[in-house]
Amino acid sequence: MKYHLLVDKWSTVNKFISDPLYSYNMSCILDGVWVRDIPEVPNDGDVATGLDPALLTLKIMELAPKISELGVGVFGTGYWTQATLVRSISSLIELSDSNFKINIGLGSGDKKDILEKCGVHLQNRQNIFTDSWDRVIKNSVKLRRNSNSCAFWVATRKIDLIKDMPNVNGLLIPTMSINSLNKIRCSFSEENIPRIGMLLRVIPDMENINFGKGKATSVLQGSPDFLSGIIKGLEGYVDDIILSIETENPLILYGFLSELIRTLRD
Repeated sequence: MKYHLLVDKWSTVNKFISDPLYSYNMSCILDGVWVRDIPEVPNDGDVATGLDPALLTLKIMELAPKISELGVGVFGTGYWTQATLVRSISSLIELSDSNFKINIGLGSGDKKDILEKCGVHLQNRQNIFTDSWDRVIKNSVKLRRNSNSCAFWVATRKIDLIKDMPNVNGLLIPTMSINSLNKIRCSFSEENIPRIGMLLRVIPDMENINFGKGKATSVLQGSPDFLSGIIKGLEGYVDDIILSIETENPLILYGFLSELIRTLRD
């Protein structure tokens, strides 16, 4: 199982791009880093609004040389024009090589207020996603230096939707249910099953232990020992864990994350 950090707080973003030692230390404990696509319109109080995910990914690539995988989780196709989306993804693909993988996640975009501001009706977002996927994949074939340098992920719970889609290398899901995970894996033939990545929101807490459901992702709260037990129980069902650590303090994030991953790898 691989462990990745989702850089989705402005405090963490700022620490990554302003402190090379912090970035380097992070790269020593992680398999990969993912960044969010946060549209340049007001939405749900996101303090990192307006960050270009491609530019941020390239900056982290420069500062964290030991990280072997970087990704965007995910480009919301309803928030972009197709031309801009293809251009942004192309800039990432061109920098990937046999020693460094770019993970590119795409989803339809689920924030109704942002879709409306982008002129997209909620009922049309799936058609936009399918069209954008086809265009991105066709363009990527021309740019890839080898088949292992870039992986395309879909963020969806609708498994039937992606079965016939070309070049799906990975599936990003929020669910925690083992039964759901088992159903997902059984939906694919053994030779066609994509990598399964689970996005987990984690609240660092050395004393209180809790488990609950967030709006879109599972939320775990507890110590590194407690959380590692939960995550280890996903082995065999999940290939990649993408962690979103709920703290504005980047030093607390690093300390908690390093202890969690050390426990997971013991």
